[in-house]
Amino acid sequence: MFSEAIKKRLEYYRKYEEKHANNSNTLYEDVVSRINGNAHEIAERLFFIHFKQKSGRNRLGPCPLHKEKHGKSFSMRDDGVWTCFGKCNRSGNMFNLVTELLHESKPLYFLAKYIGIKTTTRP
Repeated sequence: MFSEAIKKRLEYYRKYEEKHANNSNTLYEDVVSRINGNAHEIAERLFFIHFKQKSGRNRLGPCPLHKEKHGKSFSMRDDGVWTCFGKCNRSGNMFNLVTELLHESKPLYFLAKYIGIKTTTRP
């Protein structure tokens, strides 16, 4: 039905799709595993958030989304989940924060590059 050249081409595309589908999943897992445990340190360096107080797993400081100068309305856990109890009343994870503050359309690749994980492609 198909010629040998077409079969080889289809096999090549199938392997390519499998490789890149798995690459994207493992990249996400790598980034999340590196963020877990030290998300507040990444946020301090990346967004210049100065956390003023430690409360269990949480760090408290001023919210960078509504340019709060003083206060402790912004809370970030070690795994990157954050909440603002102040004026903006928003919450999310590290990927949302990168998108909101840096207007980055691909936060996964941005964080991977920032953390030091090498990526082969950036869709």
